[in-house]
Amino acid sequence: MFGPILTRNIRSYWKRLCDANKDIQVGLSGPSLKVPLGKVKQAVQQREGLSETDATPFYESDYTRLRSLYNGYDRSPLFFAELLYEDVVYFRPEGYAAISSDAINPENLKVIVTPLSYRLPQKLRAHTEAMVQFFKETRRLNWDSATNTYENNRTARVDAFDIENTTLTLSEASYFDQIGTNLSVDTNSGKLPHGMASIRHGFEPPVDGRLPPLTHSGLANSLGVAAMVFTPDFATQLLRVRSSRLASIAHRALHCTVSGVYELPNSVKKGDITDFSALEAGMQLEMRMELGLEPDEYDLFPVAFARELPRAGKPQLFFVARSKLPLEELKLRSAKAKESNEFISEADKPFHDLSSGEFTRESFTYEGWACVHFANQFLEANNLANDPQVFSSNSMS
Repeated sequence: MFGPILTRNIRSYWKRLCDANKDIQVGLSGPSLKVPLGKVKQAVQQREGLSETDATPFYESDYTRLRSLYNGYDRSPLFFAELLYEDVVYFRPEGYAAISSDAINPENLKVIVTPLSYRLPQKLRAHTEAMVQFFKETRRLNWDSATNTYENNRTARVDAFDIENTTLTLSEASYFDQIGTNLSVDTNSGKLPHGMASIRHGFEPPVDGRLPPLTHSGLANSLGVAAMVFTPDFATQLLRVRSSRLASIAHRALHCTVSGVYELPNSVKKGDITDFSALEAGMQLEMRMELGLEPDEYDLFPVAFARELPRAGKPQLFFVARSKLPLEELKLRSAKAKESNEFISEADKPFHDLSSGEFTRESFTYEGWACVHFANQFLEANNLANDPQVFSSNSMS
């Protein structure tokens, strides 16, 4: 009798664990019994349905939950820095020191654009259509008056990053592709295949607690760009407050100076083989749109490439920029920039004053926190700032 009863108890306990929305390691043991039950459901928050009144995010960004889920990176350098990025590659700009000794020179990077565009997996097409429609109905997409339709930018999917051969392979994709994949990985739209709770849970879960390799991913993995901009003397970094009304990173918190999805330049066609200048062009576009600066008005330094955990491996390029214009002119430019609405300003202060005290990860968007981290590491490595700590002691007046 003892054997069948114990078996039923194990099955009952296992069912209760599977029904719980927790990410825990469990096992049963006794004098002569040890049954490892492994990992059960993920600890991420999941959105059920597409109600306009539901404030649940489309993807998880909670630090503790994500680090619990992607525990294959425990004790990595970015883990200790409390960043929500991994699989980092560092750059060594010509004539400057890099953050890491294994950094690559961006001047040597070959960028290949494949002749074929990214194609949504069949299982995610209905979900993508539902998500795009919902974004339209809830005014999360910009209307392009020139084309009389919603903006659906020509983005670049990162297919592979071959570090050994310094080759980055891209495919043309669209912003809508990103909405239906990376931007909604924890959303059950009601249009996923039967039995699939979410993209992160049922379509592309972690592999041994880590992100699947880019070469094995079915998501759009659209490249993003972000920059921390400094005043000419590197004494002041221009932090901004992100608006909560945006489709992506909708978190009213401190943010880096400029960020956005990378758009393939019109000059780059499918099948082209180009270089890092094509990637810089995407950062330059965001500098113009969000800060009102032209390329000859700042110096740009590529610092790092990394994949984020919140949007299930979406890749990001991080830059440091040194403005050639003084702070007062930067304030005027940012106020007139086309996409200044993505940030919150108080009166004539578009940039945040850091003199009021120290800030922690919780004060920032996860992207802004990472950008600050990489930027200040770069400054320290090159002795470009008197204070190599995370924040400058200089006040923004």
